[in-house]
Amino acid sequence: MTSVSRALLALCSLPFCILAQPAGPPYSIVGAAGAPFVLGDGGPATSAILRSPQFIAVDAAGNLYIGESLGYRFRKVTPGGVITTIAGTGASGGPITGRQATASAIDSASGIALDSNGNIYFSEQAVWKISASGALVTVVGNGAYS
Repeated sequence: MTSVSRALLALCSLPFCILAQPAGPPYSIVGAAGAPFVLGDGGPATSAILRSPQFIAVDAAGNLYIGESLGYRFRKVTPGGVITTIAGTGASGGPITGRQATASAIDSASGIALDSNGNIYFSEQAVWKISASGALVTVVGNGAYS
């Protein structure tokens, strides 16, 4: 492990992510059993519902980002344990460049990466960026399904 990398171990399956992080906030369980469409936004991550969480990333501030492939969303968990939706409406559909990420449908919350400027990247028939202002930008590809 280099001095700039952070290790994060995760086991994700509907509706939980069990996490271990050697340095930083002590995450243990994110997600809870219950009705599949109750999000828990603005509340404790341990009470939120995650629909097939499969992709995760952690930023330098200790925020945890989760891609829900069946929830059609990306979620953020703060070091204080509060969860919010940062992209996706919960409906399946293609992202739209220029639209706020929380107002755009996402078909498959696949892959997630972060940069040092606060941008979030994910893949869905293209590589998309969620800018620090929350807008979607196409980075590579045209987003067309073939």
